[in-house]
Amino acid sequence: MEMAAPNIVALRGIEVARGADVRPAFRINPPLVLGVLFLASIVLGTLDLVTLAAKSEFGSDQVRRIFNVDEEVSIPTWFSVLQLIAAALILGFVAIIRAVLHDRFAAHWGLLALVMLGLSLDEAAGVHEAGAHVLKTAGFGGQWVILGGLFAAAVAVFFVRFLLALPRPIARLFVLAGAVMLAGAIGMESLHLTMWTRDPSVTGGLVPAIEEFLERTGIAVMIYALLVYVTDYLGFRGIAVAPSAEYGR
Repeated sequence: MEMAAPNIVALRGIEVARGADVRPAFRINPPLVLGVLFLASIVLGTLDLVTLAAKSEFGSDQVRRIFNVDEEVSIPTWFSVLQLIAAALILGFVAIIRAVLHDRFAAHWGLLALVMLGLSLDEAAGVHEAGAHVLKTAGFGGQWVILGGLFAAAVAVFFVRFLLALPRPIARLFVLAGAVMLAGAIGMESLHLTMWTRDPSVTGGLVPAIEEFLERTGIAVMIYALLVYVTDYLGFRGIAVAPSAEYGR
C-alpha cells in the first residue's frame, strides 16, 4: 500500500485514481443515493403500518412478520443492516486513504467504521434487546436506555476533536446523522418504555415504526455525508475500469 504516482493510491494491486483523465463507469451521486435511501425508508415504514392494520383486520401474520420493523428477521431490518454495512465500508475506505496520506485522524475513521459494523451486528442479531432482557430479568427495567445514552455521550466526547477537524459542512452532517439516529434509538425507545403500560397497541405499532424510521434516516444522512466527503474533499468522483496504461504506467 503506497503512493504509486501523483493522485493515484495503490491498494494491493487495485489503483484508486483521483483526478485522472478516465471516464468513470459509475459516477458517485450523493443526492441521488440519499433520495433513494429516504424513499426506501418511507416505503418500508408505510408497509410496516399497513401490514399492522391488515393483521388487526384480517389476521395476516406472515405478511406482517415480513414487514414488521420490530422483528429481527424482516425486510426493514435487512435494509437497515445493509445501510450500516455500506456506511462501514465507506468509512473503511476513507480510513485507508487517510492512513496512506498520513492523516492523524485516520484511526478515528477506522474506529467509526468499527462502530457502524458493530451497529449492523446489533441490528441483525438483536444484541441490545438481549441485554435489555437480561437487565429486566435482573430487576433494572429500562436502565439499558440510560447506559446507551451514556455510551453515546462517551463516543461523542471522544470524537469531538475529530469533528472539529472535519470540513464544516461534513461535520454538521455527521452531527445531524448522529442526532437523528439517537432520537430514534434512545428518544423513541424511552417513549416506548414510558407508554407501554398506558397503551400497548401504540407502542406495538406506531412508536417502533417512528423509531426505526429515524434510525434508517440517520444512517442515510451518514452515508450521504460520507459520499459528499469522498467526492468533494477526497476527489473521488466515480469508479472506472481501465488498463494501467491509462494511469501512465
